[in-house]
Amino acid sequence: ERITVLLICNSSGTEKKAYVIGRYANPRCFRTAQPPLPYFSSSNAWMTSRIWTDILRKFDQDLGSRKIVLFADNATCHNTDVELRNIKVVFMPPNTTSLIQPLDQGIIRSMKVHYRTQVVRRMLQAIEQGTSTIDYTRSIDVLKAMHMLKRAWFLVSPTTIKNCFTKAFFPRDGQNVDVET
Repeated sequence: ERITVLLICNSSGTEKKAYVIGRYANPRCFRTAQPPLPYFSSSNAWMTSRIWTDILRKFDQDLGSRKIVLFADNATCHNTDVELRNIKVVFMPPNTTSLIQPLDQGIIRSMKVHYRTQVVRRMLQAIEQGTSTIDYTRSIDVLKAMHMLKRAWFLVSPTTIKNCFTKAFFPRDGQNVDVET
């Protein structure tokens, strides 16, 4: 099963959000428990303009009266005409995402390392209990993956996030930045 994960964080690493996109609108595993992260669906488990708009609207509401700037890559699915009160979306220049997108500077990698560590630990526990690696692998459904993703995202340290923002040439805490509105 394939899923897409959207990660959002501030430059200090004190606020983090994750959203999951899967193929099915109502996976069977959600019948017994609620997903730990917001879940959306598309036929190929990719981000779509509709999903992006839904996420932005919900995020905008959750901010209350706080105002933020959200830096996003210039993927076509991110082009939307949604009216937002609290979010100004600024798109990265074309073909620069791998160079100046903070999440590409090590944040995503760190989250994946934490996720894979959980998978391997749980696999070793299953093997110790007599379960084969194939049976264990088959037992991971979208719900279990989402729980591990949530934990992995929690384990990405604020220091890692700050360092990745610095590596991507974002100003350090306390430095002022002018943003045109």
